[in-house]
Amino acid sequence: MDESDRMHQELIAEIADLKNRIRALEQEAAGKLVEEERQGHVPCAEKTETIGLLAGGVAHDINNLLGILSGNAEMLILNMSNADPLRDLVKGIVASGEQIAAEVRDLLAITRGGAVLIEPASLNRIVADLLKTSEFSKLLSSHPQVTIETEYKRHLPDINASTIHVERALTNLINNAMHAIPEKGNISIKTDNRYLDRPLIGYEEVPEGEYAVLSVSDTGSGLLPEHLKHIFEPFYLRRVLKHGGTGLGLFVIWSVLKDHGGYIDLASDPGKGTTVTLYFPVKRDVSVRMKKQSASEYMGNRETILVVDDEEEQCRMVARMLMELNYRVETAWSGEEALVYLGNNDADLIVLDMNVETGMDGYDTYRRILEIKKKQKAIILSGFTKTERVQMAQDLGAGEFIMKPYPMVRLGRAVRNELERK
Repeated sequence: MDESDRMHQELIAEIADLKNRIRALEQEAAGKLVEEERQGHVPCAEKTETIGLLAGGVAHDINNLLGILSGNAEMLILNMSNADPLRDLVKGIVASGEQIAAEVRDLLAITRGGAVLIEPASLNRIVADLLKTSEFSKLLSSHPQVTIETEYKRHLPDINASTIHVERALTNLINNAMHAIPEKGNISIKTDNRYLDRPLIGYEEVPEGEYAVLSVSDTGSGLLPEHLKHIFEPFYLRRVLKHGGTGLGLFVIWSVLKDHGGYIDLASDPGKGTTVTLYFPVKRDVSVRMKKQSASEYMGNRETILVVDDEEEQCRMVARMLMELNYRVETAWSGEEALVYLGNNDADLIVLDMNVETGMDGYDTYRRILEIKKKQKAIILSGFTKTERVQMAQDLGAGEFIMKPYPMVRLGRAVRNELERK
């Protein structure tokens, strides 16, 4: 077995291990909630806190491992020819890494509001792109009795959104609809533009205003009235209605809508089907959507970058990415080591990990650095969502915050933007 084959097998094994850890986390959360509910009703806010404590405990480690896994896979692709038979397999590893990262972000999003990248997005494009994915094809093949119909509203205004979160919310909606159809049936996905001149009173009150609307209707078994008020609670479908999956699907949908300032309407008729309608507020000042970019657009000019991270492999991974982008790279494995280096040398930019096991964290490190380098530029990395300490560092002058894992283009763009910032 050559080196490429060995790395490929190791990456596949790491993906499997990460998936198992996530599943174990979800099972632990479900078990804890069941035990708590035996002692009485647990309010939704407390369920959220329970999941948050469990998710936060492992998210940093998982995201660090994912960063190494995805980064190594991306570096492999860069060094493979287009004709290499392993190229598509490694691309699959990158895609799996992105899927796992999305699951971790979903767990964090439903508990902390997430640290998601909000950009102008089209609901029409999100739906169309999702229906082309291998994940959707696999879902459809497992439910051959279900047909999908789509209806797109032309000239639908953009929304400010995290595309990956809205896409996963839609995936969960479709998945739930498919499970609700025991035999042959139909799912209809529609987008629309609605202006409400007065509040809409439905499952919840939707205030007046303009909305881009996404609805998913199924011809399934429907829901009884007593289930409707609980349907978005975590694990409710799985435990009460005996549905499959992790039990977080509808809870993720609810949380994604709330993170986007949106609203949900729900109508269900037992024996006839269910319609879930998502209302996303329209921002008429939404800027032109960013085009898809590659890391090559953010090449450096041999500027010196100091990478500060106490995770050795993560530190080396970031360094390899930056060297590939034509930067000179120095590394420090603690805030104290970074201070020693900067006491004798200059760096055009610091890439600073916010969370360290011992010594100073990212905020304290940056605060101390500014005492000796008053205008030192920096960007912040973390395996957690954006915290108060991250914001405090940014208030001192640090630039972008990047949540692990991230592709090379995300790192390259943040570095280039910060270096060019006046």
